[in-house]
Amino acid sequence: MSDALDPAISRMLADLSDRLATIEGAQVEGELVEAERSAIGIADRLVSSVGHPLQLSLASGERVQGLLADVSATWVRLDIGAHRDIFVAIAAIASYKGLGRASRAHREVDMRRGWGHILRRCGAQGARVTMSSGHQEVGGRVVGVGKDYVDVRLDDDAIATFVLYLIERVYVTGLAAD
Repeated sequence: MSDALDPAISRMLADLSDRLATIEGAQVEGELVEAERSAIGIADRLVSSVGHPLQLSLASGERVQGLLADVSATWVRLDIGAHRDIFVAIAAIASYKGLGRASRAHREVDMRRGWGHILRRCGAQGARVTMSSGHQEVGGRVVGVGKDYVDVRLDDDAIATFVLYLIERVYVTGLAAD
């Protein structure tokens, strides 16, 4: 009788061993997925969404939407049609609708392209900007960009100076592709 019991017990032990290996494998796979996800930042997910429609809800309560055209470490650029773009500070965005999943196959975000980069382009091309920071919004043309500020010539010919890291969004009309 013990001979008949041994194969049954052996099968049961083998089955339990297989189940345990499956459970351990699933746990390891789950841990790897979580570790990979924790290494992906919002900029990585934004890069994977370039070329797709995106709706942004800003911390100020404003909502903007358009085709995601570009991403830097500091801002996103939405094409809002009619040769108009809006650059929005990533730090000013409370939530995203339409954001894709990131993967290692997407390009790295160029950390050097901050507000100074894009505002210098606006100034060089004479593009019209409407800039907001907090509750202040002004329109004009960029006349100079320093290390941490931008000067904008307003419609009344006065110069307004903005601190770069406080800029929330910039509407741009007439900026040529780079």
